[in-house]
Amino acid sequence: MMTTAPDTQPLAGQKVVVTRARKQAGKLAEQLQARGAEIIEFPTIEIRAVEEPLQVGDLEKYTWVIFTSVNAVEFFARGIEALGRPIRQIENASICAVGPATKRAAESLGLKVALVPETFKAESVVEALQGLVIDPEAWRGVRFLLPRGDLARDCLPKALRALGADVTELIVYRNVKPEIEAGAVQALIDFRPDWISFTSASTAKNFSEMIGRDNLDKLGRFACIGPTTSQAARDGGITVTVQPEQHDIPGLVKAMVEWMRADSC
Repeated sequence: MMTTAPDTQPLAGQKVVVTRARKQAGKLAEQLQARGAEIIEFPTIEIRAVEEPLQVGDLEKYTWVIFTSVNAVEFFARGIEALGRPIRQIENASICAVGPATKRAAESLGLKVALVPETFKAESVVEALQGLVIDPEAWRGVRFLLPRGDLARDCLPKALRALGADVTELIVYRNVKPEIEAGAVQALIDFRPDWISFTSASTAKNFSEMIGRDNLDKLGRFACIGPTTSQAARDGGITVTVQPEQHDIPGLVKAMVEWMRADSC
């Protein structure tokens, strides 16, 4: 009988909680399962389009459009399509995509991405933009459009405005904490997970609130996709075990695998 080599199933026997529904976290679940993990879904967030029509105005006036997530890309596209306006109305703007997955989402719509910051923080976005010009005054009056969620942090628009830029924030989706069924928390504890994974600050914050801080030490290790998510987790009383250098799903899975290999030595 053939056995699976340990290197191909490094998470075999590990129970991993994914804190988004499969529709939102399919790639994470797939990559974890491909490495042998057993997955349980415990959604701590629902992503919903805004109810009202987007107030976008003249899209052709913007010099830059910054997408900070795949959701920002997808819900922006849906919102303007609902108005009968094609995505190509922003094709003359320079596109900044935060992270490779966001870049792929934008490119799938036919957009050409001009800038992908090395790390996924507001400071890194601004530093990447500043690296494009010599004159620090070059950003004064430049028009930026930021399609984003309702819980997005204000660090990025503040930093851009500090450069003198004209920034329009456009809320294209909302983060909603779902209701959980009676007994769901105990069922999760009884599952005895080895890992709980967070892919956004909202998932970490909501998880702590839904589970209750007193129950956190009954669970396993916590893995966060990036520094903003890790900070939200810590603010909720969660001890972060893993935060990858590469702040995306492949990076998160890789960091969990590397932790397991190091722990087994």
